[in-house]
Amino acid sequence: MVAVHGTAPFKLVQTAAPYFRVKDGESRVIVNISSTSGINGNAGQANYSFAKAGLVGLTKTIAKEWGPQFGVRANTIAFGFRSHPSYSSQRGRCLHHHC
Repeated sequence: MVAVHGTAPFKLVQTAAPYFRVKDGESRVIVNISSTSGINGNAGQANYSFAKAGLVGLTKTIAKEWGPQFGVRANTIAFGFRSHPSYSSQRGRCLHHHC
């Protein structure tokens, strides 16, 4: 879970860094996909929440470090609760918690 949602985006940013850290007047954008679990945490999803929270931190750091110097915009989209069959037995609790 951490490798997919945390380590992989970090390595992608490292690989793309030479193409983003260029002072040529061009605008560049990084968009990472996170989750509200990375912001609020979620019981039973420590590994997922940990990875998504790290992704939010990585994105904020890129925006602060590369934004002013290289014109890179970095943002995170944090999706929230969505209905899924695995939540059917907990639907009421999940909706109350997330909505």
